[in-house]
Amino acid sequence: MIVHRSLEKFRVEYEKLHRALKKSHESEKRLMAKCRELNADIVSNAAKMQTALKLSQEDQATIASLKKVWKCYCSGFILCMTDCL
Repeated sequence: MIVHRSLEKFRVEYEKLHRALKKSHESEKRLMAKCRELNADIVSNAAKMQTALKLSQEDQATIASLKKVWKCYCSGFILCMTDCL
């Protein structure tokens, strides 16, 4: 009878540990899935950022080019106006 009681205590303690381990394992699986999801978001957002940066640089080059053209146009217009007067 004494052996049976000590085994029962061991069984109860073992079951507690087993439940805790299973719960921990399930939590770890959820955490790993969330990490994979967040990593995919980071990769996706990094690609979008690279595209936005490239477009921004192209826009800056276009703006600079248009400023030069506008400056030449204005200079030519002023020269034309002074010649016509």
